[in-house]
Amino acid sequence: TVLARYYYHSRQTKEAVAMLQQLIALDGSNFEAYDLLGQTYLLVNEFDQATRVYRHLAKINPTSNLARDRLNQIQTMRNGR
Repeated sequence: TVLARYYYHSRQTKEAVAMLQQLIALDGSNFEAYDLLGQTYLLVNEFDQATRVYRHLAKINPTSNLARDRLNQIQTMRNGR
């Protein structure tokens, strides 16, 4: 997770995505990895990918306000507000 955060903050998005996907493959309940993956996609305006990530997060963690908040954020960004 530390390395993935490093890649995210240094805007090495391909590396961040690859690292986060590996983390998720190892631990499908790593909510922090899902959130950072979604944020990484948002960083490069990949709204569809980010939406998929947060919908999946909402599915595996239905009580997550974070997933709902991020989905609302994506919708706002798409609407240009």
